[in-house]
This record gives sequence, structure tokens and C-alpha cells, in this order.
Amino acid sequence: MNTLQNKEWPERIGSGARDVCDWLQFTALGQLFCLAVFFYGLFALIVFTEPGLKIAEYLIELVVMIGCNLFGAPYPY
Repeated sequence: MNTLQNKEWPERIGSGARDVCDWLQFTALGQLFCLAVFFYGLFALIVFTEPGLKIAEYLIELVVMIGCNLFGAPYPY
């Protein structure tokens, strides 16, 4: 007689989610996936929001200013 107590069945409903969570937490590829999702989300926040665009513009201007000072080039702004 087959019941849910069969050894082939997971111990409880939802154990697949626990397996996915363990894979994300304890494998290098899972951690890399989480890191990629985090940085793509951060990139989307910067590109698609007004404060993000202002911060990106400020950082680009800062990098250009530092580069001009390091190499003796005239500041273009």
C-alpha cells in the first residue's frame, strides 16, 4: 500500500524550497547567483530612478576630475 510515508517522498511539503535555499546558501554557484541578482538590482535602481541617476552623474564627474588631476589634463567641465 502506497502512502505519503513512502521513502521516495520528501519528508514534508515544501522541502524543495529548502533544497533551493540550501543550494543558494552553501554552493559557490548559488552565492554567485545571489551576488549577480543583488548587483543587477542595484544597477536597475541607479538607472531607473532620479536619485540614482544623480548619484551616478556625481560619481562619473568625480572619476573624471580625479583622472584629470592625476594625468595633468584640463578639466572638461
